[in-house]
Amino acid sequence: MENDQEMNSIPIENISTGIHFIDIFTKYHELYKRHLIMKKIFILFILATAAACQNNSDTSSKALTVATSIDTVTYSCPMNCQGDTAYTTEGKCPVCEMDLVKN
Repeated sequence: MENDQEMNSIPIENISTGIHFIDIFTKYHELYKRHLIMKKIFILFILATAAACQNNSDTSSKALTVATSIDTVTYSCPMNCQGDTAYTTEGKCPVCEMDLVKN
């Protein structure tokens, strides 16, 4: 009986305030979870971008180098496989494997 009297003595304003607090807390918690998800997506995006931007080209392992100066002797493919690409060293064309000719 004492519990019933204590329950009846709680003002209605306090009960509605408690429910309002629970609603606010629930909404805040949902927003916080969304924030964490967005944070994880952003970090994954940054990591994926960094991985995609790494220089993975095989040009550094090739023995032939592309000519950059006009004064040097250049070699090119007689079949023009790569257009006007000129090389500074003798060797074979990386596309058709023909011997490069001196220009």
